[in-house]
Amino acid sequence: RNLSVPVSCKIRLLKTTEDTIDFVKALQQAGANAITIHAREVGDESTTRAKWDRVEPIVSAITVPTIVNGDMYSRKDIDEFKEMAGADSVMLARPALYNTSIFQKQSDALTKHEVIQEYLRESLRWQTNYANVKYVVCEMMNNRRAPHEFLHRLPQKYPGRQTIKSVCACGKIEDLCKLWDVNVSVSETIAATHSVAPIERVYDDRYFTAPNELKDELHRKNAGSSATVAAEDSHDFEGKSQSDISGGDLRKVEIKRQRVD
Repeated sequence: RNLSVPVSCKIRLLKTTEDTIDFVKALQQAGANAITIHAREVGDESTTRAKWDRVEPIVSAITVPTIVNGDMYSRKDIDEFKEMAGADSVMLARPALYNTSIFQKQSDALTKHEVIQEYLRESLRWQTNYANVKYVVCEMMNNRRAPHEFLHRLPQKYPGRQTIKSVCACGKIEDLCKLWDVNVSVSETIAATHSVAPIERVYDDRYFTAPNELKDELHRKNAGSSATVAAEDSHDFEGKSQSDISGGDLRKVEIKRQRVD
C-alpha cells in the first residue's frame, strides 16, 4: 500500500480452498493490484494436472484482477479455463514454449517446425548465445514436464525428422540452422560467431538425452561434497568445547555450506 508502483502476486493453491481464499484476501488487503493463481498445489510437479475446478471460488472471493495459470496448451484451453474460473486474464509458461504461436488466433497458428525456424532466425538477428539457443530448441521438442494425459495432444514430429539427439549433436549455430533448413547469410554467421553473451551458459546435453544418468551423477557429487563439508566442520571445532565455539566459527561453516549448495 505504501508503494507508488503496482504490485502483483503469483501463488499456488494451498491444501484447502478455504485456506487459499484466506490467503488471497490477505494479499488483496495488503494492497496487491492483481493476483495470479497457479492451479497446482504447493509441491505438485508439472506432470500433475492443474486443478482447474478449484479456482473459481478463489477468484470470486476477491475484487482485484485475477490471472489463471496451468495447462493451457491451446486457445480452446485458454478460453475454457478463463471462463470456468471467471478470471480476467491468463498466464502461460511451458505451453508457450511448446508452441509460441498459441498467442495468435487459432487459424493463424504455426506448426512446431515453423516456430523453431522463426526462433532460429530471431536468434541470429539478436546474436543470442548459441548454447542458450540449443537449450531452448531442446525444450521446445521435449514433453517430459507435461501431464501424461496431454501427451497425445502434443506431437513432436517434424518434416526433417529432427530429434533432440540430432539437435544436441550440433556444434554451432550454422549446424543448427542447417538441421532446420534455415538459410544463414554470411553477415549473420560472422555476427553469431563473434557474439559474446554477458553470462556464458554451459549446458550438459544429457539433461535431455540421458536425464537419469545426469541426475545420478549430480547426486553422487553433491553427496561427496556434503561429506567433505561435514568432515571440515568437525575439523573446525576440533579441540573446542561447546562453550568455546563462537558465532564466527558457526558463520564460517555456514558460508562453506552455502558454497557447496
